[in-house]
Amino acid sequence: MSYDDILANIKDMKFGRQGKYDHKLDFDQRCEILALYRTGVPRTVLAEAYGLDRRTVTHIYNPRSVHYRNVRAEEEKLGKEQFQKQYITQNAHDKLKKAMTNFQPVSEFRPMRNATKYKGVHTVENDGTTKPHRIIIGWREAGIDNVGAGWYYQDRDGQVPEQWLHNGEESRMTSKACLEGAKEAVFDI
Repeated sequence: MSYDDILANIKDMKFGRQGKYDHKLDFDQRCEILALYRTGVPRTVLAEAYGLDRRTVTHIYNPRSVHYRNVRAEEEKLGKEQFQKQYITQNAHDKLKKAMTNFQPVSEFRPMRNATKYKGVHTVENDGTTKPHRIIIGWREAGIDNVGAGWYYQDRDGQVPEQWLHNGEESRMTSKACLEGAKEAVFDI
């Protein structure tokens, strides 16, 4: 294909407002989301039901968000009870029902990979120790060394210095929680 043919093809293509930046929801759907959220439907379920990012759902219900003010104003104007009566429709119910058939709830346990403040080597000791322990805090991916993803520690002065350990599921959440868990395990607090 020559340069002129390519240019002609490009000009024939339509690059208007189509794709992911189009408005996905009309005003009534946005109000449905807010009404459903107010009744206790989690934002992850709403995002799944309406094909949105969770952040968009947050923008709809967050009073400090500059987005979707008109939706929150509608709720204020009608009152919460009337707002829910008007916007929780059969269509909204059907969307939730369909989403829930395929929905896999996210477990409460979700390690935060970006919580890296305490990543690296730490020297820890307490009143009962004869020598300090060198603790290495690091992120481990799922499947490596047969572990689940999360924060782990190595006690370089312990009995198994090369093994990545944790002190319960909570200690795998953040690097700080991992360090605190390591201290508990090393010093039997």
